[in-house]
Amino acid sequence: PQSNNKQRSRQFFSYFLGKKTSDSKERKYLLKMREILHIQGGQCGNQIGAKFWEVICGEHGIDHTGQYCGDSDLQLERINVYYNEASGGKYVPRAVLMDLEPGTMDSLRSGPFGQIFRPDNFVFGQSGAGNNWAKGHYTE
Repeated sequence: PQSNNKQRSRQFFSYFLGKKTSDSKERKYLLKMREILHIQGGQCGNQIGAKFWEVICGEHGIDHTGQYCGDSDLQLERINVYYNEASGGKYVPRAVLMDLEPGTMDSLRSGPFGQIFRPDNFVFGQSGAGNNWAKGHYTE
C-alpha cells in the first residue's frame, strides 16, 4: 500500500507540474509545500471568513494587530501556512477578500481582526447586486 501511495503521489505531481518527479529531493520539496491562499467572496463568504481568521489567529497566538503573543513553539511551527511575516514581526494573512459592495469590507475592517489585513487584500466594487443574481451576473 505504501508504494502504491508513492506511485499515486508521483503521478499527481507529474500531472500537476507537467513533468516527471523522479528526483527524491524535488519530490520531498513538493510534498512540503504548505502555503494556502484563502479566498472569500460575497457577504456570506466574508462573514464566515472573518470568523475563520478569528479562530486561526487564536490557534497561532496572533492578536488583533498581527503580533505574535502566544506561549508555545507549536503555534509558530506552521504559521507560514496561512500568514506572511511582515516587518516588525507582524503576521499578515495570505488572503483575498472580495465583494461587489464596500459595506461588507468596511464592517470587516472595523471588526476585531480588521487590522491584520493589508489594504490591498480587499477587492470590492461600488454597488452591490442587492441579492439579485441576475443583476450581479449581467451588470456588475
